Amino acid sequence: MRKQLYVAAERSEEVTIILRDGGTINGVATVSTDPDRAKVICFDGAVWIPYNEITHVNRVIQLKKNVTPK
Repeated sequence: MRKQLYVAAERSEEVTIILRDGGTINGVATVSTDPDRAKVICFDGAVWIPYNEITHVNRVIQLKKNVTPK
């Protein structure tokens, strides 16, 4: 889970984080300087999420588009 968040942060990918209480947080993962919390930029601003509250991480990855279709 931490590795997936780190990769998402390095690539500025969008993530959906599922919490222990059943809630979800959507936003763009960013590199966290706190060893115990993940940082996600949401619509309302930055959110710090303790790793022990996270049960699952979904990453949204972009596939490269073809230059021009023929």
